[in-house]
Amino acid sequence: MNELTIGRIVWFVFDQSSADDVARQRQTVISGHQETGNTVMVGDIYPAMIVRIFGGTTINVKVMLDGTDTYWATSVPYSDAKGPRTWHWPDRA
Repeated sequence: MNELTIGRIVWFVFDQSSADDVARQRQTVISGHQETGNTVMVGDIYPAMIVRIFGGTTINVKVMLDGTDTYWATSVPYSDAKGPRTWHWPDRA
């Protein structure tokens, strides 16, 4: 496995709860500003920057959404199977 370091880009796989969190986040108006973007669905994969490492392969990430906002995912485990609410390394081109 590649070395985990803060700032590296990984891929985050959305589950229903995380997708619902993004939808709720986008319904909230803060200081007159509302975030917008394309709908996030279960199984969608988005790039995410590692912001904290908890030993082993569990990390916190800031997910870069297709819109004006981001999503903070905490305690995300690694999975080769690319299952919901996990992270994995980007596929090589």
